[in-house]
Amino acid sequence: MPPCDSGGGSDKGDADLSASTPDERFSTTGLSELDDPLILIHEVSNLHAVAKVLELALKALRN
Repeated sequence: MPPCDSGGGSDKGDADLSASTPDERFSTTGLSELDDPLILIHEVSNLHAVAKVLELALKALRN
Protein backbone atom coordinates (compact mmCIF):
# COMPACT_ATOMS: atom_id res chain seq x y z
CA MET A 1 0.00 0.00 0.00
CA PRO A 2 1.45 3.45 -0.90
CA PRO A 3 2.08 5.91 1.95
CA CYS A 4 -0.58 8.53 2.63
CA ASP A 5 0.16 12.21 2.06
CA SER A 6 -0.48 13.98 5.36
CA GLY A 7 -0.68 17.38 3.67
CA GLY A 8 2.45 18.59 5.42
CA GLY A 9 3.88 20.08 2.26
CA SER A 10 5.93 18.69 -0.58
CA ASP A 11 8.88 19.60 -2.73
CA LYS A 12 6.39 21.02 -5.27
CA GLY A 13 5.52 23.86 -2.86
CA ASP A 14 2.80 24.41 -0.28
CA ALA A 15 -0.74 25.49 -1.19
CA ASP A 16 -1.37 29.24 -1.08
CA LEU A 17 -4.02 29.79 1.62
CA SER A 18 -4.18 33.57 1.12
CA ALA A 19 -6.87 33.47 -1.59
CA SER A 20 -8.74 36.69 -2.14
CA THR A 21 -12.29 35.40 -2.61
CA PRO A 22 -14.35 33.37 -0.13
CA ASP A 23 -14.94 30.63 -2.73
CA GLU A 24 -11.21 30.17 -3.23
CA ARG A 25 -10.59 30.09 0.55
CA PHE A 26 -13.24 27.37 0.99
CA SER A 27 -11.83 25.23 -1.79
CA THR A 28 -8.34 25.27 -0.27
CA THR A 29 -9.09 25.18 3.48
CA GLY A 30 -12.63 23.83 3.89
CA LEU A 31 -13.56 26.82 6.06
CA SER A 32 -16.88 28.61 5.85
CA GLU A 33 -18.02 31.91 7.37
CA LEU A 34 -21.70 32.65 8.03
CA ASP A 35 -23.31 36.07 8.41
CA ASP A 36 -25.83 36.11 11.27
CA PRO A 37 -26.13 32.30 11.69
CA LEU A 38 -28.91 30.59 13.62
CA ILE A 39 -27.51 28.09 16.10
CA LEU A 40 -29.64 25.33 17.61
CA ILE A 41 -28.43 23.72 20.84
CA HIS A 42 -30.80 21.03 22.00
CA GLU A 43 -30.57 17.52 23.43
CA VAL A 44 -32.29 15.34 20.87
CA SER A 45 -34.51 12.79 22.56
CA ASN A 46 -37.45 13.09 20.17
CA LEU A 47 -37.15 13.84 16.46
CA HIS A 48 -40.61 15.42 16.35
CA ALA A 49 -39.57 18.08 18.88
CA VAL A 50 -36.54 19.01 16.76
CA ALA A 51 -38.66 19.15 13.60
CA LYS A 52 -41.11 21.54 15.28
CA VAL A 53 -38.28 23.89 16.35
CA LEU A 54 -36.80 23.86 12.84
CA GLU A 55 -40.22 24.58 11.30
CA LEU A 56 -40.66 27.58 13.61
CA ALA A 57 -37.17 28.88 12.78
CA LEU A 58 -37.83 28.55 9.04
CA LYS A 59 -41.17 30.32 9.40
CA ALA A 60 -39.47 33.17 11.31
CA LEU A 61 -36.86 33.54 8.54
CA ARG A 62 -39.55 33.83 5.87
CA ASN A 63 -41.30 36.72 7.69
